[in-house]
Amino acid sequence: MAVSCLRAQTGVGPQVISHVFGLRKAYEDGSASAEGEEAVEGGEWLAGEEGNVWILGAVDRVVEALSEGNGTTFAPGMQDIKAKL
Repeated sequence: MAVSCLRAQTGVGPQVISHVFGLRKAYEDGSASAEGEEAVEGGEWLAGEEGNVWILGAVDRVVEALSEGNGTTFAPGMQDIKAKL
């Protein structure tokens, strides 16, 4: 969720990368399955290379569709889209 929200913004590239690496690390070091953590169906795939590319591309496609090519909610032109939603 954090990766998706950050990806849809502009100017937060370092935070996106940090969250992607955090997701990967959680599955690599086992903390994603620590006591008290609920298992996430598909989580291991999402934390891998293919899953990372998929989530970033999926968010990009949603932003592109909603903004009609005008960018994210923090970019010019998006105000008109809010009226349509």
